[in-house]
Amino acid sequence: MISSYLIVFYSSSRCGGCVEGFSRQKIQKFSALTAELEGRIQGVGFRPFIYRLARTHSLKGWIRNSSQGVQMHIEGAPDQLTDFLSEIKLKAPPAARVETIRTNPAEVKNFPCFTIVSSEAYAKNGKSSSLTAAEISPDLAVCPECLDDIKNDPLRKNYPFTNCTNCGPRFSIIKGLPYDRNKTTMSSFVMCKRCRGEYEDVMDRRFHAQPNSCSSCGPEYSLHTKGSPLIKGSEIFLKAGDIIKNGGILAIKGIGGYHLACDPFNGDTVQTLRKLKSREGKPFALMFADIRILENHAHLTDLDKVILQSPQAPIVILKQKKESSLSPEVNRGLGSIGCFLPYTPFYHILFNSTGLTVLLLTSGNRGGEPIVKDNNEALSVFLEETDGVLTYNREIHNRCDDSVGFTANNSFRLIRRSRGYAPDSIKLSLNTDSVFAAGGDLKSTFCIGKGKKSIMSQHIGNLENPETYAFYTSTVERFSTLFNFTPKAVIYDLHPGYRSTFHAKSMGIPALPVQHHHAHIASCLAENGEMDPVIGFSFDGTGYGDDGTIWGGEVFVADLLGYNRKLHLKYIPLPGGDKAVLEPWRTALAALKTSFGGSSGSSAGSSVPLEMPFLREIDPSKAEMILNMIDKNINTPLTSSMGRLFDAAAAMLGLCSFSTFEAEGPIRLEALAGEAVNEFYPLPFSLDSGEIDTAELIVEMSRDILKGTRTSVIASQFHNSIIRLVLNAAAALKKETGINKTALSGGVFNNRRILTGCEQILKENGFTVLTQSKIPCGDGGLSLGQLAVGAAKLARGEISCV
Repeated sequence: MISSYLIVFYSSSRCGGCVEGFSRQKIQKFSALTAELEGRIQGVGFRPFIYRLARTHSLKGWIRNSSQGVQMHIEGAPDQLTDFLSEIKLKAPPAARVETIRTNPAEVKNFPCFTIVSSEAYAKNGKSSSLTAAEISPDLAVCPECLDDIKNDPLRKNYPFTNCTNCGPRFSIIKGLPYDRNKTTMSSFVMCKRCRGEYEDVMDRRFHAQPNSCSSCGPEYSLHTKGSPLIKGSEIFLKAGDIIKNGGILAIKGIGGYHLACDPFNGDTVQTLRKLKSREGKPFALMFADIRILENHAHLTDLDKVILQSPQAPIVILKQKKESSLSPEVNRGLGSIGCFLPYTPFYHILFNSTGLTVLLLTSGNRGGEPIVKDNNEALSVFLEETDGVLTYNREIHNRCDDSVGFTANNSFRLIRRSRGYAPDSIKLSLNTDSVFAAGGDLKSTFCIGKGKKSIMSQHIGNLENPETYAFYTSTVERFSTLFNFTPKAVIYDLHPGYRSTFHAKSMGIPALPVQHHHAHIASCLAENGEMDPVIGFSFDGTGYGDDGTIWGGEVFVADLLGYNRKLHLKYIPLPGGDKAVLEPWRTALAALKTSFGGSSGSSAGSSVPLEMPFLREIDPSKAEMILNMIDKNINTPLTSSMGRLFDAAAAMLGLCSFSTFEAEGPIRLEALAGEAVNEFYPLPFSLDSGEIDTAELIVEMSRDILKGTRTSVIASQFHNSIIRLVLNAAAALKKETGINKTALSGGVFNNRRILTGCEQILKENGFTVLTQSKIPCGDGGLSLGQLAVGAAKLARGEISCV
């Protein structure tokens, strides 16, 4: 039997790391090899790179895309073969990620040269039968070379679709694998003679760049305005600039969908946009012409600058400078702003042509619906409501919102994983093949399992919206086709009312529910490659509990197979259920009643302090009604949610009695907590009862508020209390179990102060701390946790794939 050799790159970098099974002596036995490579190696200039590398080493043979990645036949001098394989990991294109190279000895065919050949033919049904699949590159920000072209190349000067193998659209335009032009939405654009020459020139960086085009043969923008002729060509930039400078709102088609754009210095226009979007208080994101201008408005670290200028080009949440002249309407006084830089040629040209320095850009959609991607829908939705709609004549096949995150403790933490990151795979320690994870209903994503990889969808949104649920189901179908995925088992959230649960149960295959907060911890474990038990802190706003109540302040001892709920916040009632989430004053009043002696009993021994300042804006009869609801247990579901505790604290401090967007109270509470204080409020707990008692915290906060302590000090002490709780609970559980590893997950850990404080204090006290960065710690990461739990149970035989 002829032996084969496997080269595996495990590094998190694009293709570095250790090499297994690779030996110069072994390779030198042969003068011809076949090789199969897997990873993110389609759509990133990898075949042209291999072509040039093979020519450098005087090798003959061929390379082609395959359903798994790429395949090669290479022959030549043994030492040149060895050097060639070694240099793949050292010199691969910036956007490439090589994960495995499998080599086998081959018969010498005496090829005259090295060539790129047509992609491997698919099976008769149009799909590959392989258990693995090639990776699809996310869309990538325009590279410096292409930026130079739009300034200096006569055929690409101010051409908004300029791209090469190192940048441009990928996921948003791809319809199928292998990644060739005829399987993208560029298939209808025939390359001109010059573009064809670049495409076929091995020394050109556009060699086999599938979206390659220029002003003579590629897509073009058109500007639609009410009652005016259609505008095309370079005039669109000046006209667009005039609309924005004069206080107008413009709908602009981007890589993954439409944006709505306006002048962020014009408060009246921003207010108009808020009405158009039904977005009363949620902050807007801002695109800055360059990093220098951004620095005039926000504080940046070196890591922030790296992330902002990376090929992923996400929105990064930054602290706003006091001297910034942006309209307060942009963020309604939150003190932070979501910032990003131009990532397409279009936006670079727009800034350069018009003198604009900052644009307010928000997803082009109706409230709660998916981002609009099709021209006809955009014209129908936006033309009457805005001052212009900029379309282009290339289809967006896969809609993709902008990604969002923040930096903390020297890592970039994704809050929303979409453009620039999806659909990159996540390598797992277990076989996930044929397992589908349905995710949750809020900030929804799903995952499909391929071998030891998880492929997570782009951000979908909230599935309670019918259009978003339709987007979810259609994206599941597209991923199934694109990645040749046939699910044989499905994992879903325990919540019986979720649409994702309904979808999972309707699939007609073995199905396994996973508790929401266990999935959060499992997501953290999966991202970190951890299989051992941990002390897991799962803090968020809501999740269906095993007992039918609303969980969210959970401390588990957990691994992928299961969990033991060791501690949780003591239950408090939510008067009106979901209404209390929209009106946090209700939660605050419930917390006061349960803490100061109401029907739940408390050591405080006094009546509810109705003189609290936040209650002055509440109709006394309404407050009395809420107290009666609690007494009589009328529509007051119980919750252990940490997110609701943050709501209560924010309302008590007068920051947010009525929420205009999700997590508004906690976000405002974090923004206020800027004091360098060491004090904290008590949060005692008992491992015997499993309860964390919040009564003393609520009582002492109330007393500080009534005696006039600065709200910033109270907010800071509240945050310190949560951080101290995490340390104390970890220490107690370490003593009981001997476990020294902790995992932090759930949306509360998107609070920078909580995340950095918990991570720091745990490490200072000798704990190993697992956190998340590549995958959101909130509900956008649930599907990865579900998939990991399913894979672990599959390996144990607890579920089966039929």
